[in-house]
Amino acid sequence: MSTSDDVERLAGAYAASGEPVSFYDAFEVVKHARGAGDLADRALAALVRLHDHAATTDGGRAVLADYLRAYTQRHVKERALAARVLTARDDGRTVRARVGSTLLLSVADAALTADAWAVARLEGPARLTRLSPARAEELQADFGLELTGTGRVLVELGAKGQAPSSARPAPRHLQLVVVIET
Repeated sequence: MSTSDDVERLAGAYAASGEPVSFYDAFEVVKHARGAGDLADRALAALVRLHDHAATTDGGRAVLADYLRAYTQRHVKERALAARVLTARDDGRTVRARVGSTLLLSVADAALTADAWAVARLEGPARLTRLSPARAEELQADFGLELTGTGRVLVELGAKGQAPSSARPAPRHLQLVVVIET
């Protein structure tokens, strides 16, 4: 598995080689970038520099541009999630928000109240609070996840009780990864 530092080093090495950066070279860098997941700003800057490098071929630029476009679109979608109330249907998703913001979580439904849900795990720079009944009704949410510092947060909520059986039971689990940006 590659790291952000590996991507930065590899992109820098291709740019400094003095040789043309081909489609295959760019593909190799992008393969490492995909393996690294979220990239540090320095690694992203190295990819942009490689894209803009005079010796990068049109094919190499196209590969890098496609990757950077997809990376940006994913981040935009993750930020858009933070702007709405998150529900059990968002289980397993990654959300991206700024430090100091509060994400709203709604877990209650017709079968289970929010009291029937418990915090299974909370790791990272965040504070999870149960909203007061009046505030919960106003915001249409049950919990507020306050993001207190930069980094990653893993929050996991689960229903304590079982809902009556129905044709299609609602999800009884909510796990989110939150990337907190400056």
